[in-house]
Amino acid sequence: RVMHLETGLQKLYAMIDYATNFETCRRTLIARYFGEVFPRSQCRAMCDLCAQSPGVTAFHKIDVSRESQGLLRALEKSMGKRKGRGKKKGVTGNQLVDEYWKSTKKGDRMPKLTKDIVFHILVAMLKAGMIKEAFRHTSYACNSYFVQGSFS
Repeated sequence: RVMHLETGLQKLYAMIDYATNFETCRRTLIARYFGEVFPRSQCRAMCDLCAQSPGVTAFHKIDVSRESQGLLRALEKSMGKRKGRGKKKGVTGNQLVDEYWKSTKKGDRMPKLTKDIVFHILVAMLKAGMIKEAFRHTSYACNSYFVQGSFS
């Protein structure tokens, strides 16, 4: 029922941001979700991110631009395959990851890259506007498909 609410998609993306954001105070994110303001200075190390020592993090940033470009090429290729089948609807996340996996050689992928990490890259691309979701409603479900975003 998320899709029937005017702000449902924004709220869903806010939850995704909460789970994937490793820089912003968790209490600030929760307050923002409910339309309130909570300055990070008031957290007093009560959330996992603020409790970390300055400069120390359990996560590190890595450059996934090559993988992102590969995913965009896989999306374009997958969309081309589906044009002849009727509506240009996009591809599911699983279809996109499978197409990327088939179209890249192991030596061309980032070391220790797994399909799970590729899904995390897709979420980052979604948040950045490189890809976007298109929704199709049926009598039984609301299906999500990836299509090219405005920044791809």
